[in-house]
Amino acid sequence: MRINDGRKILYILFMVSVLLITGCGGGEYEAEKLLWQANKSFAKLKENIETAAPKDYEEVILAFRKLVFKFPKWKYSPRAQLTIGQLYALQNNMSKAKGELTKVLKEFPQDANTCASALFAIGKIYEDENKWNKALENYKKMVSDYPETYAAYQVPLYIAQYYKSKNMNEKAEGAYKEAIEGYEKVIKEHPDTFASLTAQKFIIAALVEQKKWSKAAEYLQARANAYAGTPLAVESLCKIAVIYQEELPSVRQSETAYKKAVEEYGKIQEESRKYIEAQEELDQLQNIEAEKTLKGYAVLSLKYITAAAVSLRKWDDAIRYFRELADLSSGTPLAAQSLITSARIYHEQLDQPQKAIDIYKHLLENYKGIKVEAIEEKIASLREAKKE
Repeated sequence: MRINDGRKILYILFMVSVLLITGCGGGEYEAEKLLWQANKSFAKLKENIETAAPKDYEEVILAFRKLVFKFPKWKYSPRAQLTIGQLYALQNNMSKAKGELTKVLKEFPQDANTCASALFAIGKIYEDENKWNKALENYKKMVSDYPETYAAYQVPLYIAQYYKSKNMNEKAEGAYKEAIEGYEKVIKEHPDTFASLTAQKFIIAALVEQKKWSKAAEYLQARANAYAGTPLAVESLCKIAVIYQEELPSVRQSETAYKKAVEEYGKIQEESRKYIEAQEELDQLQNIEAEKTLKGYAVLSLKYITAAAVSLRKWDDAIRYFRELADLSSGTPLAAQSLITSARIYHEQLDQPQKAIDIYKHLLENYKGIKVEAIEEKIASLREAKKE
């Protein structure tokens, strides 16, 4: 059974819900064992999701249902019930799916995040059935009943996106305006919180979707100023650089924003070094944890800068930062992907196949878990191209 386009978003939600219930810290041993068994059944289903038969789905559903029945008050049971509803939706049994998702609202009202996800899933089912008014009713209920959830913050923008996708331009414009006003209210009422950061993110997305590039750049600049010395500032400045390069355009302002992003990254590196040195007298474990956190700041910042360098076609910069990213995350999939991207730039943009070959050979010698055959094929192809 293949997953059609109308159900792809439900599939994504389904994947997220299962990932969110994979942790097993604390709680009854038997409940954790049942969750492990349910996840094992799910992993088997996931391997063959495109061709899975109804009995394959039922096996997973029964495993999660057993968990919910035996441990209705356990912290992961609401997510298990949500997964049951989404499994029925994936089978196109929308009536059953809505019934199971409604159980989340009735039986686990205390779990705001899961209830919001259930309402969205119900709304998406109605939307796929071309019942927009019913869908909208559920989306708005998310905002009114569970206003502090991340899913509820997404709703105003999602509604505007729907109208835009249907070429209902007047309604889309009104919805974007309403969404931005709502997000600005959140920022005003909850400054310097995760809610505020989330609202800022959605305002920028709304401006970009409306192609209001100047306003988006202004908003990003304000965010860069407010969060100087953090990855948020780097991200904001990199996005400004790309906007001025591709949309406004202004080479001078693009260059200025990009240089500031690099400067902000340099500050993060320097502050990280100073902080870690200042911790030398403290417990060694504290030093390790501090270094991990600060390195994460640097890695995140580098991701934004390398992406900006690629967008701006600054190939030498991109290679330098991808290599630095690989050093900071040495031995990880991120490091391997960074090196692969560097090799591709050498080959496709700078016409230096030998340097690409050298990077691929380094990957084969130093990284486990990479697709050896694919890398060897790339090396052979590059060597053949050099002969021609």
